[in-house]
Amino acid sequence: MKQIIFSIAVVLTSIVANGQANTQTRQVNYEAANWRTWLLDSASSIKVAAPPTAVQSKVELQTIKQRISSLNEKELAAIKYWDAGHLLTDGTRL
Repeated sequence: MKQIIFSIAVVLTSIVANGQANTQTRQVNYEAANWRTWLLDSASSIKVAAPPTAVQSKVELQTIKQRISSLNEKELAAIKYWDAGHLLTDGTRL
């Protein structure tokens, strides 16, 4: 009987300790939002290029299609070698 009570006490102690550890982790993560960066004065100093326009995307796709159509057997074999067999969400291969 003493062993059962002791086991229950150990389990309850570990549950409480894990719950407190998770609470402390969340607080640390929230505090991280206020940390100063070492290399940048602010995040706004990073300039991100604008996304391509529809025309630019169309030209890029045409270029890719042209380059794909001019691949030789050796290049296709290299592509097949490095293709890990990943499938797209609709079940088609990359």
